Amino acid sequence: MNAPLKSPHWSTRMGPSGFKLNQRPTLEKQVLPLELSLLDDIVKEIVDATSAPPELTEATLLGAMSIACQHLIDVDCPGGGRGPTSLFLLSSADSGERKSTIENFIFKPIFDIDHRNRLKAEKDNQLFDRDMMVWKAKVNQVRKELDAALRDSSPLGEIEDRLADVLRSKPTRTVAPRFIYRDESIRNLQIGMATSWPSAALVASESTGLFSSRNAESLPSLSAIWDGRPIDVGRAKMPPIYVPSPRLTISLMLQPLMIRGYLGKQTGIARISGLLARFWVVEPLSTQGSRQIHPSQMGDPKNTEATKRLHQRLLQYLEASTQRKSDQRTVVRFSPQAQQIWLELYNAVESELGAGGSLVDVKDCASKIANIMSRIAALIHYSLGRPGDIDVKTALYARTLSIKSLNNFKQLFGIRSHEEITQANAMRLNKFLTDKVTILMNGGFLGMAKSLNGEIYFEKSELENGGPLRPKALLDDALAQLAARGVVALTTLGRKNVVRFSPQASAQLPRSDAG
Repeated sequence: MNAPLKSPHWSTRMGPSGFKLNQRPTLEKQVLPLELSLLDDIVKEIVDATSAPPELTEATLLGAMSIACQHLIDVDCPGGGRGPTSLFLLSSADSGERKSTIENFIFKPIFDIDHRNRLKAEKDNQLFDRDMMVWKAKVNQVRKELDAALRDSSPLGEIEDRLADVLRSKPTRTVAPRFIYRDESIRNLQIGMATSWPSAALVASESTGLFSSRNAESLPSLSAIWDGRPIDVGRAKMPPIYVPSPRLTISLMLQPLMIRGYLGKQTGIARISGLLARFWVVEPLSTQGSRQIHPSQMGDPKNTEATKRLHQRLLQYLEASTQRKSDQRTVVRFSPQAQQIWLELYNAVESELGAGGSLVDVKDCASKIANIMSRIAALIHYSLGRPGDIDVKTALYARTLSIKSLNNFKQLFGIRSHEEITQANAMRLNKFLTDKVTILMNGGFLGMAKSLNGEIYFEKSELENGGPLRPKALLDDALAQLAARGVVALTTLGRKNVVRFSPQASAQLPRSDAG
């Protein structure tokens, strides 16, 4: 197959056995319209401001667009009909990768409007308890009059009218539209969507609570919401919950060990129920160890103009969504040319789902990737206010992101051979060593990478304890791969086992294979 499709700036890292698709190079070389290039500007701004992996920014940015637009639009998916645009997002990143920083940066307008809604509701409800006491007293008074009239066989017409008027005047507690739920049980989320607002987001960092035993019975209901089906829950001794047209965004940021150890089980409820297959997945390379701050950057204000522009747009959408009913959603459609882009993805993926295909071990996710692409395309199209139907460039943009997610899903949850795992680990280790050498060269101080007589080396014990690969057997296999390519050499220095590193040989390895 040809080289993987790439968008101009958003990362497109592929795994060593990544799914690839023929592309239209002439279209990709064209300069993107301003509104579409705004996404690249935002990613660059936030990466410059936080030194976080760009993939985490992409995922959070998609989440913000999903939250703001999911109540306003549906997408007419080619070959699939009308459906939601809500996204389920899963980011795999170690602690310290600035996950919370990025989340707070991008979700700020959503947090702000949630806070304002809550304050307004509290103010409106300050007199609710008093009004309720007065109303109950009025009801009791009219009932006494009604009882007396019944005993005396007096006319009831006037009393019944007054009782009806009083019942109609019952005070109602103001319920603020709530968009964000954090680490809530699915039951509480469903209640909130039924009583507050039917379009919401479940946001969680560093927590597998969503997939815990308390939610096991309810996980399939999330798959149903993703498909656009109603929330309809009835349980003994509990009030029923019904939401006719819910929309739900999920944004999870978890550590890789949590994901591989807990979610990665082929027999896990999240996988069996089909829920995990509905997630757009990203696993970025770590930026820790390479986030140096130059003295000239100290105190300089960061440029956030592009982010502010999108914030303003998303805030408008959030405010508009509270004024629109679920049956008033705008339907976003693909242009005929964009439909062809979608069709190429669908057919290419479908051809790899049969026996011997490269996606047969992740067919649950692969079968949904074209639908995810249609959602991403619609969100980008609507969020940026692009005219008419979804165009070719937006479709290509969405397709690139979808292919990347599919490859990430395969890397995380697919069944790979020992050779593929070792190759991916070797590329990951090479990236780690290169970053440490960059720190040595730029910082002029001794870190994990050390220099002696013009040669660069690492103490093997430090790589075992502080490197990216554990257990030790994974590190040894990756070192053997790199040694075969001349990137490292295993030797001794005094009584220490060391790994000698060759920057020249390292530079010859393909960076896109880093896993």
